[in-house]
Amino acid sequence: MNQIKKAFIFLVLTLVSTNAALAAPSKKATVSPVAVSDSTLPMSNKIIASVDGEPLTLKDLHDYLKSAGLNTVPKEGTVEFKKYYEDYLTQVLVEKEAKALGIEVTPDDTTAYIEEVKKQNQVDDDQLVKLLGAKSMSLPAYRMQIQQEILRTRLTQQHARTTISISDKDVKQ
Repeated sequence: MNQIKKAFIFLVLTLVSTNAALAAPSKKATVSPVAVSDSTLPMSNKIIASVDGEPLTLKDLHDYLKSAGLNTVPKEGTVEFKKYYEDYLTQVLVEKEAKALGIEVTPDDTTAYIEEVKKQNQVDDDQLVKLLGAKSMSLPAYRMQIQQEILRTRLTQQHARTTISISDKDVKQ
């Protein structure tokens, strides 16, 4: 029972809703899906999208998914492929916007966050790895997920600070 409670708390603390955490991408960023019908292109060189004129290839998507712990990419045209494709494009836009604003996440930031999660859930490194394994996730994939979540949170906070203004009159009320 205690292990189930820890696993539940672990999930609640570490999984952030992508829709809630995402800030609007820069108005300058443009994403263009690209349909390449040239069957002579190797699959890895197939351009699947363009962000601000920069091509994104199927290999880029494969690399992203591999670093996230997924070893195979679903077949193009499937609902699962579309989800991963959209997640990848979102991450590219988040990283581009964060870079433009000078926002970064260091490995130490990620480690500190994971240490806090372990402390709050009273788990050690081995228990964390077991919990991740039960969810078919590796520690490197988890670190990448945490890094992305921290980056999205910081980007959202930056946008909130620069777009939300409260007048003195509002404060007095």
